[in-house]
Amino acid sequence: MNKLADIFGEFSLNTVENDSINYSYFDFFKNPHKLPINEVYIERKRYELDKSSLNKQEEAKSDKNKKKCVTMKKEVIPALHESWLPRFIPAFEFQEYNFSIPEEDNIFFNENNKNYLFFLEYLIRSSYHQFWCSVLFKENVQDNLREFMLHPIPVYLYNDLGKECQKVYKEVFNKFYLVVRRLIVFRESETEYMPANVGAKYLVEKKLLNLSIALTITLLYVDFDNELINELSDIYFSLQGQQKFIEKEVEHYLKEFILISDTIRGRITGKFDPGIVPVPISLEDRPKIFSLPWVNSVVNYCLNMISTLSSLFRLRSSTVEVAYQLNVPENLAKNYDGIFNDIYEMLESRRESIQDDGLYKRIMEKIGYARIKFVDNFHNFISFILEKTISLQGKSKEQEEYLEMFIDTMSAALEYEIFICDYNHKYPVSQTVEMFEDFSQIDKTRTDYIITSLNSLERNDFIKDKFSIESAFVNLLPKSAAVKEPQPSCSSTYEPVPGTSKEWNDVDEKIQSITSIFPHLGEGFVEMCLKHFDFNTNQVVQAILEENIPPHLLEVAFDTPRIPPEPEPPKPTLAYRGKKPGFDDALSMLNDKKEKEKMKTLVMDGIKYNNRYDNTDDEYDDRDSLLEPDFVVEHEVEKYEKRNEEELVSDTSYSDNEFDEEGKPVDKGDKTGFKAFCEDPAVVRARYEAKMRIRRGKTDVVGKPKGQGQEKKVVNARQKKNVQKSTRANHNRKGGASFKRNKGMIPS
Repeated sequence: MNKLADIFGEFSLNTVENDSINYSYFDFFKNPHKLPINEVYIERKRYELDKSSLNKQEEAKSDKNKKKCVTMKKEVIPALHESWLPRFIPAFEFQEYNFSIPEEDNIFFNENNKNYLFFLEYLIRSSYHQFWCSVLFKENVQDNLREFMLHPIPVYLYNDLGKECQKVYKEVFNKFYLVVRRLIVFRESETEYMPANVGAKYLVEKKLLNLSIALTITLLYVDFDNELINELSDIYFSLQGQQKFIEKEVEHYLKEFILISDTIRGRITGKFDPGIVPVPISLEDRPKIFSLPWVNSVVNYCLNMISTLSSLFRLRSSTVEVAYQLNVPENLAKNYDGIFNDIYEMLESRRESIQDDGLYKRIMEKIGYARIKFVDNFHNFISFILEKTISLQGKSKEQEEYLEMFIDTMSAALEYEIFICDYNHKYPVSQTVEMFEDFSQIDKTRTDYIITSLNSLERNDFIKDKFSIESAFVNLLPKSAAVKEPQPSCSSTYEPVPGTSKEWNDVDEKIQSITSIFPHLGEGFVEMCLKHFDFNTNQVVQAILEENIPPHLLEVAFDTPRIPPEPEPPKPTLAYRGKKPGFDDALSMLNDKKEKEKMKTLVMDGIKYNNRYDNTDDEYDDRDSLLEPDFVVEHEVEKYEKRNEEELVSDTSYSDNEFDEEGKPVDKGDKTGFKAFCEDPAVVRARYEAKMRIRRGKTDVVGKPKGQGQEKKVVNARQKKNVQKSTRANHNRKGGASFKRNKGMIPS
């Protein structure tokens, strides 16, 4: 067991806490030949009333004759058959916890799940024969087991529950683990067992085993029972006739992971990459006004997504190669930068007002844990490539493929500065390159370029102070995540800083707990054992009982006393805290223009959205006092601009060209743009008149002076004008007035 056992407790298959379950069941199962339960048949006696013997009513009145009317029949039934089901099974449903509503609104969580505990305890206490008959032939039993496996509460969300809910869920979590063991471990004794392939076939038929359920079990119990997860992997990935289906299922999940991660990043940043179609997920769009619960829901969704990917790689290591072909490594690096950078900026802008909120602290813990999962999943690909390279040592041609994979993966990650710097902090790239150089003939020019580029990256002050991987790996993580092998924990305490009194108090408690069991051992010897086993008391006790102490510790005397560390000298009191100012004197400090430059940048950025058009109205508008949104979706702004541009272009009264008297366009050097607020009315009238001349054609109604005769076309033009001339004012005056107002003129 590890640190998670300190929260959820130790497990025992033979321990039952509650004896209040009442049910009747007669155990008919016997297996003297030690056959698998699926091959065992049981003889059952059944008594039936013989109606032919009741013809004479007088004979039936006596008890002696009544026995003659009953006949006994024998039948042979398989051991796994619905006939062996008990009359009553306490099957209750699991109540899912809704994190999107307040804690007090989850009123049915405790009551319903207390009943669910009776159902789990029934399965734990039942015999092997009774257990499998209930699981295989009772639909409500299958539904209740499936309900928990599809809607569990991961250990990293345990702290989000209230105290009462934590207590109830802790019992459910422990008992369900015992049920899962009975489902996956198909052997309990020499007479109670079945072949693994047969048991797995039963589970698949009853929809109690698929990729989603396997990932959930791995996510929940990988840190409790490593052997159980190994057995689950062997069972699921060795299903007969299911290999191709499982490969497609894994590939489909990885493609879905890419789409979901891109969608989450798009929801946070407000923009999506070209060609990406967002998938529908149970995550609301980013609100325009800052909302801490929304940030919490995003972090929970992201953490669940990346933890499930870790479960897949843990369940089957070969899926790493499939994920590489789908370009998952670059997707991890890209979304790491996009997701966490915006989340930190949102929280940083409100930190003074929310830093005392308990939800804020839990969010920071979960963010740190999610960042570790991103980095670790990326490292799985590097480890896979390194293992393949080492296995092909001496075969330079075959190694070239994997060496090229390593170079391409690291080169792609270099484009994402935040991610590659955090990855390099936990897994130094220089050390990885040295290992490749030891086992292959990798191109040093290309590896030197990677290391040089990595060392030349400069991160700004915000990234250094608020986004450094140190803050995620130590200060903002649950207790168990700061050790060498990260493990999720539901403890709300932090890892003690080395050298503090809290750290030594924890060591003292562990030493005392061991010396109370083995009083003949010295505290110094116990401390050395704890250091060897990473301060895991359970492993130390087990090693002492099994006499499996490492050889180098056997040379140390068992009664070695412990020498406590010397206390650290008190730190001097500083006149200031934080980063030391970089000013030599007061004059240089007063001449600092950094704040002015920041203010100028902020104002110029704001002009893009707030001062898009000229505003000549100097009157006060009370709408200006309304709360401005924190978040402006970029694609909405572009859509708004495009719509306005289409409206302006569709207005046929505008034209970029001027016309001469004959209607020919004339290009002027100083022409007014189409977005001008107001033009000269004379210019507008001239342009409109020229356009109408072109539309009607060139007409001449003036002609020659009177008395000289007129041409035929002039006579026809005059006649046409008289015919078309209106006899009264029935023009569309409203349309003309609107046209003038739109151009900035005053209608007459």
